[in-house]
Amino acid sequence: MLGHPFSAQMGILKMAMKKLSDFLKDFMNHSPLNASKPHIPQPPEQKQQNEQLPANNAELFYSEENRDIETIEGTNLSFGPTEQIVVKQNTSSSRSSKKPGHLLGSGRLVTSLNPINENGIEKPGVGGMCFKCSEEGFVLYQAGLISSEEAQRRSLFDTSSAAECQGCGRKDICIKHCRPFEDSSGNTVALCPECTKEAQHQKFFEKAFKYLLMPFTNQSGTSSANYKGEKHYEDAE
Repeated sequence: MLGHPFSAQMGILKMAMKKLSDFLKDFMNHSPLNASKPHIPQPPEQKQQNEQLPANNAELFYSEENRDIETIEGTNLSFGPTEQIVVKQNTSSSRSSKKPGHLLGSGRLVTSLNPINENGIEKPGVGGMCFKCSEEGFVLYQAGLISSEEAQRRSLFDTSSAAECQGCGRKDICIKHCRPFEDSSGNTVALCPECTKEAQHQKFFEKAFKYLLMPFTNQSGTSSANYKGEKHYEDAE
């Protein structure tokens, strides 16, 4: 008599568990997760290409992207062409290409890391980093006037703008900051800003020294002239 209600309760519990199991199965069968297309693994490059395509490419059949990119280590700057080919289900295709360039601190637009020759025209590459351009760019970046990438661009000079200071011999400088200077002897040399300041001081002191010696030089010249005149007079007698 006591076991009959317990057996009935167990039967009700089993029926409830079966209904719950059937509900979960039915839910999973109609779930969007189950209705989606099976996952097809893609290489990282292909996956990245598909992410870059517009969202309305439902008729996309094939896409390919060719990149020949060179980067400067320690910077966010990259050089090189990128070409993308897109073919849709209706066999229509499109081809796009881009070649990013950077306006360097020397004032030249550079589209490749190394110098290239296109149709007989020599195009410069990246020559190096100018310490003076780098200082100027850092000041603007600290003031919040330019981005870090812009500061990196401004610190570089192209291969046709490379210079060498004839005073200290440094080569990490562009022709914009290594300027011709004429010394007191009339000789012209290319100097960096630091050597230019030193040469200007030296030129100033040399001029001042010559100015101070000028009265003694003139007096010596006059005495010599009088001596010669007197001697000539004596000879005439």
